Amino acid sequence: MMLVFVVLAGAVFLLFRGTYARRWARGARARISVEEPYVYAGEQAHLTETVANQGRIPVPELEVRFRIPRGPIFQDAENVIISDHVYKRDVFALRPQEQVTRRYTLQCPERGIYPVSDLTLRARSLYHKREYELAGETDACVTVYAGWIDVSGILAHCDAILGSLESRRRTIEDPYAWAGIRAYTPQDPMRSVNWKASARTGELMVNTYASVQASRFCIYLDTSDDHILKQEQLVETGIRAAASLCRHLIRRGEETGLSVYRPEMHISPARGTMQLTRIEQALTEDLTGVRRQRAGMAPAEKASAESAGYARWAFDSSRKNPDYISVYISKEEDSLRQLQQLLRGASGTAAAGMPSILVQPVMEEGTSRLHTQIYV
Repeated sequence: MMLVFVVLAGAVFLLFRGTYARRWARGARARISVEEPYVYAGEQAHLTETVANQGRIPVPELEVRFRIPRGPIFQDAENVIISDHVYKRDVFALRPQEQVTRRYTLQCPERGIYPVSDLTLRARSLYHKREYELAGETDACVTVYAGWIDVSGILAHCDAILGSLESRRRTIEDPYAWAGIRAYTPQDPMRSVNWKASARTGELMVNTYASVQASRFCIYLDTSDDHILKQEQLVETGIRAAASLCRHLIRRGEETGLSVYRPEMHISPARGTMQLTRIEQALTEDLTGVRRQRAGMAPAEKASAESAGYARWAFDSSRKNPDYISVYISKEEDSLRQLQQLLRGASGTAAAGMPSILVQPVMEEGTSRLHTQIYV
């Protein structure tokens, strides 16, 4: 009798183990999502991990693993290993039809694209004698745009240039962009007189209109770093300066474009939220090679030693847009000096075109800052 009982118990155990091996994966689900579409470097992102057992049998031990590239830092999270990537591991015990959600905070100090990958679900049998593994799928990605930096000095130069240009050029008015009413002067044409306002005030008043010559900017950014001792912090400071300046100018309604040297990239000047998004994505995806990897393209090649260099490239690029205010950003003092010579021209007089602003990221007392000068 005892032998029959042992045989039946063994048969039940084998049957349950076989059923568990086939059915646990049918109900086990794991999903990783990122709450924010993007954050700026220095801010926090939030990652949500949702694990569920949609089956009819319990999963006494379910281990969920995934990884992201190095950069974001988990805050107050356990079972995190940092090596070539950041590896996260969590263990759950799930009853039938149970779902568990965990939320993690990530500190994001560096610009970049950090996709979640290698999502794996691993279960063990009741007596830990066997392991069962299931590969999951996720498209979650932590997107970190270039951080903010103080560009008030650059903006002050921009405003000074705009004020100088407005005072010395003849404004072309847009008859459909009414701006206000002011007192009549002998230089005003009679067709601009507002007769109703004149009747109310007892003196001649004229309509004023906004200018169709809106301010336009082009930013020429140098991201090359060919020295033996790399200066990544200064390169990143230049990228932050370009991104912050674009944000301020575009949100003010200015027409703004961006060109990058190494890898060469051009974004034509435009206005609006979509333009800012294009620039933000380019400074994050294109400069880190993510977009080329997604398209299956080879990494962008660096310019050869015989190339003209940033100064000549920036000068030639800006000459294609002579009506735009140019902002040149480079950590190389020699390049900016050469650029000044090109702008001045061989005759020693300022070259024709709009005023320019030269910006050099520098290190002072262990921190990076922007040294800005105007060139007219």
